[in-house]
Amino acid sequence: MELVTLISSALAVFAYRKGLSLEDENALYNGNVFETLGYYDVWNDAARELQYHFQTRFGLDIRADLINWSRRGVFMYSVAHPRPHVLADISKRLFARAGLKVPEENFDYYAIDALARAEIYPVYPEIAERFGTRGSYLFKLSNSHLSRSVGDFLNLPQFLFASYKVYSTAGKTQMSHPRIERWLDNAALSDLLMRLARENRAAGLSRVLWACGG
Repeated sequence: MELVTLISSALAVFAYRKGLSLEDENALYNGNVFETLGYYDVWNDAARELQYHFQTRFGLDIRADLINWSRRGVFMYSVAHPRPHVLADISKRLFARAGLKVPEENFDYYAIDALARAEIYPVYPEIAERFGTRGSYLFKLSNSHLSRSVGDFLNLPQFLFASYKVYSTAGKTQMSHPRIERWLDNAALSDLLMRLARENRAAGLSRVLWACGG
């Protein structure tokens, strides 16, 4: 099974470039690593950036919308694909600005969720718990072709196995990102992450059973 290139993980790329085994890489997906990398502190800056872009590019103040979306739990499938109720709310705002009246209906009854056929990135359980919602380590691959299936799913070990397979055919420039490069350039941080991976594995903190294939 080929991994869609749009689905990737900074931790997976870091681990591959540092030469970590798949077992040690699996052990990186734990709360102590997320805390070390500041994953628990991303929300506020990300929310401010999203509000800023909506205001400056489209003239929309989405502060109240963002609160409502958050109350419904995870409202994005990926960094670029929102769930249907988000699109509905934005559409209503744009219609209203154009002077068009939108009937007050429950959009959830009529939503056609075409974006669910694309990639779906999970919110890791340790991070989701901090924000009062449910997370997972289940990755969904894209399936935009005519089919009765919505697409294939990978658990964390399967996802990492497929990622390493793809990385083995790629060059360094294809596996580069400023955030990953900062981790790699910081020797103390890199050593800490590798130590946490080994300690987590030894402590049995890898929550997903090891199962490759697909």
